[in-house]
Amino acid sequence: MGAFKPWHWIVILVLLILLFGANKLPDIASNLGQSLKVFKKEVKELREEDDAGAQQKPPAQIQQPQEGTYYTQPTQPGQAAPQPNGSVVGYLLYDRVFKLIMYPITVARRNGHNVTINFDTVLSSFDLKIRVSLWLGVILTSPLWMYEFWAYVGPGMTRKEKKYTWIFGVAGLLLFAAGVALGVLILPHAVSILVGFMPTDSAGYLQYSSYFSFVMRIILVFGVAFLLPELLVALNRLGLMKGRTMLAGWRWAVLAIFTFMAIANPLPDPWSMILMAIPICGLYFGACWISMRHDK
Repeated sequence: MGAFKPWHWIVILVLLILLFGANKLPDIASNLGQSLKVFKKEVKELREEDDAGAQQKPPAQIQQPQEGTYYTQPTQPGQAAPQPNGSVVGYLLYDRVFKLIMYPITVARRNGHNVTINFDTVLSSFDLKIRVSLWLGVILTSPLWMYEFWAYVGPGMTRKEKKYTWIFGVAGLLLFAAGVALGVLILPHAVSILVGFMPTDSAGYLQYSSYFSFVMRIILVFGVAFLLPELLVALNRLGLMKGRTMLAGWRWAVLAIFTFMAIANPLPDPWSMILMAIPICGLYFGACWISMRHDK
């Protein structure tokens, strides 16, 4: 995850001036300060109430089973424990996936940066292989456990509810895949820029666990960020939020999107933050338009 750089603060300040006007900045700062004070006060009161309740509540009495009483776990005939077949397949595909994970490092080397992955213990390579296999197992078996969930909740749904579930499911899958694709496209560029800050004639030895966490975090962050429009449309379909209400707060929404990109963006330059925030802003306004058409 990235951190706020001076360029990020400048871009956000310019957005505040453009969206709200320079005259309203003192009022906005004052309201944010008052909101933080109220929030801290409420949190403090909740903690005091929890502490007082914990002190007054008597300890729970544990009922001991009587002699000759046995408890058994109910089972269904023919039911068996799930087998980690997805992780086994992921284990077999590890070499190909590892090359994909290492591609940003390969690009950085082509650009003249002396950087490599460091396995600092004897079991490090095996640990990475297990972690990648487990992630692949979750991804490869996702159709199975999604079908199991659908088989459980589907019979209780009406035909209209099933239709909307399929529509939102497919749309969410496509949006998440688009976010993941954007994260994968950004990674080589991000790694090349970040390792470019190393001094000349120096070598970079990246710890394997930190690099793997960095890759997965960036990919998941962009995948989840692209689900924002679907969440807004779902709230509108449930009658919890009107399309005009969403559009009325577009200034705060744009500011929140740019702030989120400043935190999630690993690159220090402002242009990458702007380029990554623009598609999400477009999806946000698209969700507002869909919601407003539904309200009519």
